[in-house]
Amino acid sequence: MHGGWNGSSKCFKDMHVFDTETFTWVSPTTGGLAPPELYGHTLNLSSNGHILCFGGVSVGASGIPVYHNDLRSLDTETMIWSRPRHTGQFPTCRYSHQMTAVGGSYVLFGGWGVGGMQSSDEGNKTPGVASTVVLDADTMEWKVAECLNPNPLMYCYGHQAVEVQGHYFVFGGWNGKQATNALFICEIGQVEEGGGEEEPVA
Repeated sequence: MHGGWNGSSKCFKDMHVFDTETFTWVSPTTGGLAPPELYGHTLNLSSNGHILCFGGVSVGASGIPVYHNDLRSLDTETMIWSRPRHTGQFPTCRYSHQMTAVGGSYVLFGGWGVGGMQSSDEGNKTPGVASTVVLDADTMEWKVAECLNPNPLMYCYGHQAVEVQGHYFVFGGWNGKQATNALFICEIGQVEEGGGEEEPVA
């Protein structure tokens, strides 16, 4: 568990680990280029034992939210944070997104940032703005996914997302106006193990 928000003006950057054998919490000492104080970011365990941290939001000195699109990696053996080299079409700064492991890639979906929901049809024309972005775990290259027959209602933040047997399930969240209990299922194709060259499709 990393970071969080106290509900008013303070964010955290501390880390806690729950030992499922002893049922005790520990607070490990970490070093390196740790993420700043933030919340609404994602943590993913990679196949090489590193934890990837992406995005989130922090509270600025004036109380104005500051959105992030940093990618950090924590080596769980040395407990050292680093900034891995990554290329491609970076996602925009956002929080309350979901980043889900799918084969040899990570699918980043949704979120809220400058301009509102981070989707390509929300009036955002900045390069890299898209609701679904894929990070190849081997090459560390970002690519905007080609979404066939997208439903505009599925753009959201604060939702849950999971991959099950080649299908990507998205449930709930906020659609910019209200909470929703919508369930969307995307069939995922051409997201290959080992960094295939074909474009990801959701």
